Amino acid sequence: MSIRTTPETTPPRETHPVVFDAGMVSYELVRSLGQGHHGELLLTRQRYHDGAGGYTVLKRLNRVVRQEDYQRLVEEARLGGQLRHPNIVSVELLGGTPDAPLLLVEYVEGRPLGDLMRLAVRAGRSVSEALACHVTSEVADGLHYAHALLDEKGRHLGIVHRDVTPQGILLGRHGEVKLMDFGAAWSRLEGRISTEGDSDLGNLAYSSPERAMLDQLDGRSDLFSLGLILLQLLTGEHLLHAAARHEAELLSRQLRARGDGRVPGLEELSASRTGELMKRMRQLSSQHVQAATRSLPEGLRPIVHRALAPRREDRYATGAELAQALRDHLWNSGLRYGRAELVAEVSALTQAALEDLEQPAGTPKRGRGAASRGRRGGSGSRPGKAS
Repeated sequence: MSIRTTPETTPPRETHPVVFDAGMVSYELVRSLGQGHHGELLLTRQRYHDGAGGYTVLKRLNRVVRQEDYQRLVEEARLGGQLRHPNIVSVELLGGTPDAPLLLVEYVEGRPLGDLMRLAVRAGRSVSEALACHVTSEVADGLHYAHALLDEKGRHLGIVHRDVTPQGILLGRHGEVKLMDFGAAWSRLEGRISTEGDSDLGNLAYSSPERAMLDQLDGRSDLFSLGLILLQLLTGEHLLHAAARHEAELLSRQLRARGDGRVPGLEELSASRTGELMKRMRQLSSQHVQAATRSLPEGLRPIVHRALAPRREDRYATGAELAQALRDHLWNSGLRYGRAELVAEVSALTQAALEDLEQPAGTPKRGRGAASRGRRGGSGSRPGKAS
């Protein structure tokens, strides 16, 4: 790696550490974006001899390296290189050296859905029903594409993401909705390593009942995870009461990356709490789902029921079916919602939440759902507390 010098006639510029030098272009560190599966995510700026280029995300192995992490990173590059869809963050290439591989990933300016949900709940605000349905339908489209993907020989790859969570869904600055990080994915990719016993195979808080039963997973498991997110956006409640578990799992991943395998103080990850969650997953019934969706609009209720059916045979067979059902609901409800409406609602919610958080303690808030009320796609919808 090297940092190129500029001609003496060029004004001096601020330099940043070079993470990766690819010859005609180098990648300078901007900041860390936190942990992904098996590696740290770094935002970098491309630097050419004549000036700066665009931004790229690099995933590099953590300093505490396991052999399986190395193998999974290479596998993620091979699998991600075949995934080309507007609702999936694309993998550009695998670079670096055999000793220090780097995954180059598309940079999407925006924020994770999970961050928006946390901001909203801290300010006591909500997202619109239209946002919940739109975002879910976009992710469902991406999942449908991944689930149906064939290899170059025409064989079904059988991809299962296994980690569909709010933190893994990006809301772009221009209204894009993208699913990211297939680092925990299962597939029939030739030469893939066995993941039996891998300790970093997705977030249990958004897993399906069949995972708790140790059954073979298919795409309908991902759709159940997406259904959990949809219900949480609409009602503010996690069906399995596992929102705190999700936050603990995210923190645990950060701590493990620093080499602290003990992860002290995270009671949600204890064996007893894990056992309780697994039991709730195995015992989930249609009655539980019906009780959790009682407050939803009549037209939306059956869609959520089917997405969260305890038996996968009773769920939507494909992401395309789920996406179409949600779009039909929006159309029938007179709600028109797309990229422009998403940008406007996220901006308004963020601004309103920040204003609320800056107010002195005890000051009355402007009311739940105020950020989305009156906006195209937000008016007429039943807002629910985000969490």
